[in-house]
Order: sequence, then structure tokens, then C-alpha cells
Amino acid sequence: MCSLAGHEPTRTLKGFIRPVRRLQKRLVYEGLLPPDIPDALITIDNPSFAIRFEVPDKFRDVLCPDG
Repeated sequence: MCSLAGHEPTRTLKGFIRPVRRLQKRLVYEGLLPPDIPDALITIDNPSFAIRFEVPDKFRDVLCPDG
């Protein structure tokens, strides 16, 4: 992510997934997503920082049940 944005690889992306979580909470509150849905975006970490972000299969299955 940092290289795509032109930042140093040591830069942190603190708070990167907060907007996604906020939107997900809102959609659950409005009844558009089930309350037991997993987080929409998960962080794949190495020991010191996130190396990538993924959308879990279970979340995709809820949004796109037909594949």
C-alpha cells in the first residue's frame, strides 16, 4: 500500500480499516447485513506491521451468495 501511495515502506497505515468497520457497523444497524457477519476487511500482519488486507470469504459469501 505504501509503495502505491509513494510512501516509505516503514510508514504505518494506522486507522486504514476504520472507515470500513464504521460502514459495516452502520449496515448491520440498518439491517442490511447480518449481525454475525465477520469483519469486512482483515489485516494480514508480519511481526511489526500489516503486509496486506483481505476480504474474508465468509464476508464475500454474504454479499455475493451466488458467487
